[in-house]
Amino acid sequence: MTGNGPDLMPVAHASAEFDAVETFRVAEHTLPIGVVSATLRTGASADPPEREGVAYLTSQMMTRGAGPYSHNALADALDALGSSLSVGVGRDTLTLGGDALTRHQAAFTDLAQKVLLEPTFPTDELEKLKRQ
Repeated sequence: MTGNGPDLMPVAHASAEFDAVETFRVAEHTLPIGVVSATLRTGASADPPEREGVAYLTSQMMTRGAGPYSHNALADALDALGSSLSVGVGRDTLTLGGDALTRHQAAFTDLAQKVLLEPTFPTDELEKLKRQ
């Protein structure tokens, strides 16, 4: 789509352990904001029998530590960029989504990749999440 509305551009489609990862970037030319969405073809339907909630717990833990970032350091880095990032799970998909000012898009994409590909699943954050 072109013109006054947003352009939806597939920017990557790569094989992964979960069959495929589809990533899209939306370019809205009237605003200085880029939106990123990555979807993995796995979700709650892949939870082991009698262990319902594993996919949900995984999705929540992904933003609690990634690469060299602790939960707080990741939140601070996103805040410094004026960005938001979340991970959610559905029946058959796990989706990472977020937005950033276009001038910070490269740094934001780096953080998003770390969350998606390098989650650390810190034990202390898992315990906090279990208590919630």
